[in-house]
Amino acid sequence: MKTRISIFAFGLFCILIGCSGDNSVNDDQHSINARPSVPEPKSYAGMVPAKSDELIVETVPLSDYSPFVIGATLKDGYKGSYIDSGGGSYSFEYFADQLYTEMVWGFSPKAGIRTDRYNLLKNDKVINNPMIDFMSWDLNDWWLQLPCKPLSNKPYLQLVRFWKRIGDVERYSGSTSKTTTRSTTHGTTETSASEFSKTLGIEASVSGSWYVDFEVKVKTEFSWTESHETSIMQEETFEESFTISCPENRNIVYCVWQLIEEYRIVGADGKLFIDPNFLFDDTYHVAICPTRELVPMTTYFNN
Repeated sequence: MKTRISIFAFGLFCILIGCSGDNSVNDDQHSINARPSVPEPKSYAGMVPAKSDELIVETVPLSDYSPFVIGATLKDGYKGSYIDSGGGSYSFEYFADQLYTEMVWGFSPKAGIRTDRYNLLKNDKVINNPMIDFMSWDLNDWWLQLPCKPLSNKPYLQLVRFWKRIGDVERYSGSTSKTTTRSTTHGTTETSASEFSKTLGIEASVSGSWYVDFEVKVKTEFSWTESHETSIMQEETFEESFTISCPENRNIVYCVWQLIEEYRIVGADGKLFIDPNFLFDDTYHVAICPTRELVPMTTYFNN
């Protein structure tokens, strides 16, 4: 059973003032189905943000972690040599406690690592002295594996939700009735699903579908026993129509909001994960999964 971090959820209660249609929003702050508040303007001409505040739904320690490493700190020094195609002999050296990034190609030896995924955490245990590929410049073996310093920080998996405004803000005055349509996407790309799954330690697809692997891994990490339908599915476009009604002698501001789920690899501070012994490609630390949940919001003001 995983240890859970306390979640501080502020502003969960969504007050839908005169909303058109059924705009029920789950506001149970103790549920994995909790939603953040939907933004509303303070006045008829007031600003409506493009995004709501974020709600941290849940955060748990990761049990497996295989990030895309773009920098690593060598544990011990290393001296090597090579002979080029012309018979010339050269030497090169890597220094302990130095962080090396991607190897730079050139006419002379340039120290550096092969950027790739490396397993740094397995079954809740940090990999001691992880072996990272360093440039060797030996014509028979371009790469050599050298032990590097292990993770010193703990990575966590976090689920965040927020509302994203879809389309324009619409304002009407007086008696009005019309239909408006919104087109958007839900789900995520196969690249995003596969790359984030690999960051979570899945080396190859088990089911044959990275979407299934991603969803199973997420539910396992969070130890979800409560029923929860995730947004981890193949990306597709969908369209919905809504009816806007403005009564006489009233002004309205109308918006449509889409619920976004975002999975992140974070540190204890809640920010994207970093470690003093490594540099990571943050591209693979986030998976954005728009849901199919749309909420039309009508806010009324006196004429």
